[in-house]
Amino acid sequence: MSARRSLLSIAAAFAAVATATAARATDALNSSEKSGTGTKVIYGDEAAEKTEFNLLPVGGGTTDIGVGGGFFANYAVVKAGYDPYIWEIESAGLVTLKYTDNQVIFPYQDVYVKLTIPRLFGLPLRFEVRPEYSWETTLGYYGLGNASSATAPQGAPNKYFQYGRLHPELVADLRWRILDHVGGRAGLTYTENWNQIASNSKLANDLQNGSPEVKS
Repeated sequence: MSARRSLLSIAAAFAAVATATAARATDALNSSEKSGTGTKVIYGDEAAEKTEFNLLPVGGGTTDIGVGGGFFANYAVVKAGYDPYIWEIESAGLVTLKYTDNQVIFPYQDVYVKLTIPRLFGLPLRFEVRPEYSWETTLGYYGLGNASSATAPQGAPNKYFQYGRLHPELVADLRWRILDHVGGRAGLTYTENWNQIASNSKLANDLQNGSPEVKS
């Protein structure tokens, strides 16, 4: 009897390992998406955690924001039986520069970093958090409605129609499995805005002297 119980215990343990591996190898929220590992039990070096890193430089620009460069990158911890990874950090950024009025300016900056954990605490919980910021220093403002004009008044500076905006943002997202193919989702987004408005700009003038409709 004891030998039979031992065999049953071994079989149950094997089934539990296979089931857990299969669960990790599929989409935590959707069993229709399968991994190639299936219910394969992983041993030895195949079971060890590994890291993957990718980096892609990019470049480009326009007449409005100048020329610049940036990157796409990701770093992931992967392990056989955990599809697609245990956790991953991805990031991208772009910074441009432009020569104008005998000086170099940086019209556009944008950078973000995102952490993704497909199975938070080993449960079917997909967690993502993404801090980022964008900084645009040459946004245009020419007024509102039919009264707007692209003609600057006499003696106005070259940046009369420009203002800047810096807006950092934090996005968090949590998705969980209720039933197969049925999930819940909750998240939050926080954005801060800081406007850089020169005192001798069109926008500053409208804020100070504009009609109630413009000020609103």
